[in-house]
Amino acid sequence: MPDKTNGPDSNADVQRLTDANAELEARLDKSTAALQQAEDRLSIAQRISKAGSWERNLDTGGVWWSDELYRIYGDEPDSFEPTYENFLKRVHPEDRPRVEKDMAAAWESGESYSAEIRVLLADGTQKSMYSSMEIRCDEEGRPLWIDGTAQDITESKKLQRALQESEARAQALLDANPDLIFRMNREGDYLDFHASDRALLAVPPDQIIGHNVVEFFEPGFVAEHQEHVNNALETGQVQLWQYQLPIQGEIRNLEARIIRSGESEVIAIVQDITEQTRLEREVISSSENERKRIGHDLHDGLGQELTAVSLTLQALSLKLSREKSPHAQFAKDLAVSTQNMISQVRRFARQLSPVFSKEFGLNAALKALADDVRAYSDVECHAHCSHEFDTLDADVAVHLYRIAQESINNAVRHSGAKNIALEYGRDGDSVYLEVLDDGAGIPTKDYRIDGIGLRSMRYRARMLRGRLDVAPRVQGGTRVLCSCPIPRA
Repeated sequence: MPDKTNGPDSNADVQRLTDANAELEARLDKSTAALQQAEDRLSIAQRISKAGSWERNLDTGGVWWSDELYRIYGDEPDSFEPTYENFLKRVHPEDRPRVEKDMAAAWESGESYSAEIRVLLADGTQKSMYSSMEIRCDEEGRPLWIDGTAQDITESKKLQRALQESEARAQALLDANPDLIFRMNREGDYLDFHASDRALLAVPPDQIIGHNVVEFFEPGFVAEHQEHVNNALETGQVQLWQYQLPIQGEIRNLEARIIRSGESEVIAIVQDITEQTRLEREVISSSENERKRIGHDLHDGLGQELTAVSLTLQALSLKLSREKSPHAQFAKDLAVSTQNMISQVRRFARQLSPVFSKEFGLNAALKALADDVRAYSDVECHAHCSHEFDTLDADVAVHLYRIAQESINNAVRHSGAKNIALEYGRDGDSVYLEVLDDGAGIPTKDYRIDGIGLRSMRYRARMLRGRLDVAPRVQGGTRVLCSCPIPRA
């Protein structure tokens, strides 16, 4: 009988077995490649996140570390044995008792464990780690394996410490700052605020955040506040606002600097300038009194002496002329020069100590000031006043006159202006003074550059409870505008 093992059926079985073996090897190769790819991806992920992994067999004590964990510790697999004891040797001495206690408790309970620890590398470098582990138990709950991770958080801890130090410095600056600091949105809602212990508040501190400015202040104040907030948001420039508020039974002078801090948010730094304002008032009052004294001395002292000299020279000139003396013309010229000196002394006296009365009010003083500018310079200066006979309070008139005087001096001396226009008038319950020149103007990026003259003008406007705007004109030159409420009798 023929041998069936060498027949067609036997060959077919061998082929099927061969094909099955080849398919199995292909699947094995594919699984091996997939496993290698997964290991590569895990290695890359660990390297990017600076996190290594480890395992420990609680029965055998064997420990396995990933390549990234070796890199984190600065060791090589051939030179460092990753036992639990060697790991503890690397833990910072101050952290070691805590780590041993917590890990032993975790093994006993079978619960997961995580903590921040400090480790010391072989070269003495200290690193911060975030270590986590989980216990794998058998069906009876007996711990068998520990799976763990360790992430290098050294850089993040440095950043965290730097941030904490920065916040501490910022808080120290805030605590040392006597000003009030508010954060508000466009609608006037208080979002946040800071106040020192010395600050005086118009509203109890626990009633500020979450409330709106309209809840605390009268409509006029709210409207002016909103105007400055809108200007800060639209221009991005610091808005300087000086105002008065009743605080704890006393009228206080305040100055707010409002700056945009977001798309629809501003920060307002509010400073109490009551004492500063009082000192400024005293300085200005003292300065004004000294001006008056010098003006009176010029007019009543030097002016009278020169007048006597002028009369004597006129008489001498007439006598010499009748005697046909050759010195007659010289005496006449001296008399004319003396008369010019008298005119200048009177002009200086008038500018130092202007007199405001029903007959000679601010209108006449401004017109006389413009006349003097035309007479003693090459600048065309004209004053237009809407009230011919002005009975404005004398103190208000003096402050407005000085503002006009200082504005003209700046234009003539520093801007090279050829034309200056003054306008003074009333607008409802307010009075305004505007000075326009065609000079070189002032810088558009920072038109708050202060000299002594400009500071003096601002102080005077503040004394009037008014507003002073100094800005470049579109057509060139500078515009100074002061407006203030008319004092009630």
